[in-house]
Formats: sequence, C-alpha cells, structure tokens
Amino acid sequence: MSDKLQAYRILEEQGYPHQTVVHSREEWTRGKVYTNTIEGFWSQLKRSLNGTYHMVSPKYLQSYVNEFSYRYNHRSLPSLFGLIIAKAVQQV
Repeated sequence: MSDKLQAYRILEEQGYPHQTVVHSREEWTRGKVYTNTIEGFWSQLKRSLNGTYHMVSPKYLQSYVNEFSYRYNHRSLPSLFGLIIAKAVQQV
C-alpha cells in the first residue's frame, strides 16, 4: 500500500501486489488500503535518528533502519529488553 508516488509503480511491474490511495484528492483510506502505519513508522524513525544519533552516515543507515524496524515490529511486547537479552544468550 502506498500513495501514488511514481517511484512505486515498479512494484507492480515486478509482481508485487500494490494498492494506492490518492492524497492529492484527499483520499487517506479506501477500505483496507491506507498509509498511516508506514507514515507513522518513518516519522518515528526520523525523530529517533535526529533525537538519539543526530547524524547518520549513509554507510550505516541500513543498520539503523534495521534496528528501528525490529523495535517497531516488537513494540507491543511487554518487555522488548527481556526479548533482546533472551536472544543474546541463546546458543548458536
């Protein structure tokens, strides 16, 4: 799901299911199609980078995005810290 930004057209061309909303027509949701979740994610990521790290090198940007997406995907857990510690002590 995305807005109508031209850059997203490649998704369908590459076989990904893709539905859009048209913000320029003040369409924010159409049934189950909306962009609130991803827009909220990017907003929180940008605030986190600016507030915590202040400056991020392009070389390490993907690592920061990976870390933040992990945190975001596990945000509803009662103890993210406990989950990370449990994973850290698992035998490989």
